[in-house]
Amino acid sequence: MNSDRHPLKYLFCLTATSLSLIALSALSSGCGRGEFKDEKRDAMVSTYDKVKKVLGRELHVSKDRLVINQSLAQLGVNEENRLKIQDSLEKELDIKIPYATFNPNETVGTIVRVAADLKTKALAKKKEEEESASEKK
Repeated sequence: MNSDRHPLKYLFCLTATSLSLIALSALSSGCGRGEFKDEKRDAMVSTYDKVKKVLGRELHVSKDRLVINQSLAQLGVNEENRLKIQDSLEKELDIKIPYATFNPNETVGTIVRVAADLKTKALAKKKEEEESASEKK
């Protein structure tokens, strides 16, 4: 052990790290088996990945630089590229997203939240329509 480290501080950090890894392992292993299925969370994660993909491509920014609380203005969204970004996201997600969502003062998180909500509603409506159609047969 390094002589300039305080032994209790070292022990605390080691214990905290171990507990974090155990908790993360338990959470991820449970999720992998579908024990913690959360459709809303899954929609948010999937949408976030797709939003990052489109914003990265359209704004020529590394996806790693895109953060949920980043304003669109910080990323370079402006009046000239707003429509193109909106169009690309709508094609990627197969939904219509309101133009106001792409206001440069909004955040990446705003787009994710609005798009995930719209996508969830669209999927629920489609499922309902399919069930209704199968009942009529």
